[in-house]
Amino acid sequence: MMIGFSSCDRHYWSPLSGSRWYAIEGVDGYSRFPIYNTDMDYMEIQFFGDGTGRMEFYDDYGYWISLQFDWDDHGDYVAIYYWDGGQEYFYYDYEGGCLYLSRSPYMSSYTVFSH
Repeated sequence: MMIGFSSCDRHYWSPLSGSRWYAIEGVDGYSRFPIYNTDMDYMEIQFFGDGTGRMEFYDDYGYWISLQFDWDDHGDYVAIYYWDGGQEYFYYDYEGGCLYLSRSPYMSSYTVFSH
């Protein structure tokens, strides 16, 4: 007789998880992580190993906003599922210790994050 056990806990290994990423530069159209079309004052994002994450930034009125999300790393893009039912897909790359996030697979517009 064979018995198998599985866990409901999701754990992801991804180069995205394990660090707090801080937005340092927007290039070619995105002056901020592409949620709102305003200038980046301050922004940070974290991807946790259990498939959840947190995005924090100042909104247009100066209020500190914290958004919780679920995420799934698909190798060249990450899917972010917001708890209010919305979802977005971002392509990513690494260079020189920085994370580049873009809505375009061609990385024509992106935001640079460092940790």
